[in-house]
Amino acid sequence: MCFALLLFLNNVKYPLYLSNICTGLFFFLMGYILKRAQFCQDLFILSLVGYSCFCIFGLTIVDMRLNKLLQGSYLFFPITCIMGIVLINNIIKRLNIRYKPLEFIGRKSMDFYVLHWIVITIVFIIINAFEIEISKKSLLFSFIVANAILVPALILIF
Repeated sequence: MCFALLLFLNNVKYPLYLSNICTGLFFFLMGYILKRAQFCQDLFILSLVGYSCFCIFGLTIVDMRLNKLLQGSYLFFPITCIMGIVLINNIIKRLNIRYKPLEFIGRKSMDFYVLHWIVITIVFIIINAFEIEISKKSLLFSFIVANAILVPALILIF
């Protein structure tokens, strides 16, 4: 995460994957580290209070692809995200919500993280190759539909 912060502070934009790799690995590692500890009562309460404060006083929002701060403070970005993840995981566990598709996504999160941009790139290449005129909303919808269909299929196949 420190390297992604350094890239942000020095306004290094390219190659885009540098900051993506750093933030992706950070969150993957935090998931591994907090796998069991996140369900500790103290960590749940800390996340509940902390995330609530961020919601009240303003969330930090970062476009991870561009490593661009959209709102808030970049330093709070990983803290806010971890608190939100711990909070959501605790709520789901405490309410005993079992939803197989969500469990699949959770177990295969790194696969989803890596594959979604490949699918977006392929869709973009196809649209450009056939010189299809498409609005930004339609393009976004195309990316979402392609990812919703292709990424889980690719994960199941491979």
